[in-house]
Amino acid sequence: MSAAAEYVSALGVAIADQFGAAVTFSKVSKRLVWSTAFGGSFVSLSGSNKFSPYISVAFYFGNRYEDATRIEKLIGLPKRHQSAGHILQYSLNARMMKGLTFSSNDSFDIDIRRPPTDSASAIADAIRQIAFPFWDRYPTVRSARDALLSPDEWCFKAGGPFWESLLYLDAALGELEHYESWLTQLEPFYVPHASAKLAEVKSVVEPKM
Repeated sequence: MSAAAEYVSALGVAIADQFGAAVTFSKVSKRLVWSTAFGGSFVSLSGSNKFSPYISVAFYFGNRYEDATRIEKLIGLPKRHQSAGHILQYSLNARMMKGLTFSSNDSFDIDIRRPPTDSASAIADAIRQIAFPFWDRYPTVRSARDALLSPDEWCFKAGGPFWESLLYLDAALGELEHYESWLTQLEPFYVPHASAKLAEVKSVVEPKM
């Protein structure tokens, strides 16, 4: 493990300490996870070390819905391939989240040879100001599904590589016919993959005649 990666892992532990027992942290995925009534919320640290020992730390964040995860389990996806989140965003896009008010930084430039002593608390504060409102905005599968299809600038949209999130959310809602209709809007490159995954999901959630 590089010095930069080791630092980000240690930073994750320190950030988790800021939240106490409410959060768990994985050094492998560099992900902090909060348990929720609907499944879980997460923050995944992203550390660019192109100019190491100078690194830039930002974070992805989102919600995972247990009802959607259940669909992933039914089609046999191993845990490591299951979605960390079914709706997500990146801290560097926080200023595009219309209506969000925050005073923290959305990324943090750090010299790992002489890191600021308040890095963990500063990033924890950014998580509270940026990620927490996001988590609260989408408390249900339906609120997340609808946001993926809306002009809502708070989240990544369902198109492109995020087609799979919409599939699992629609399946959790019992609305696969919606997903089949939506596939006509998906970029052609992704349609064969999405159609094959849809067939897998239909085989386990729809009764066989």
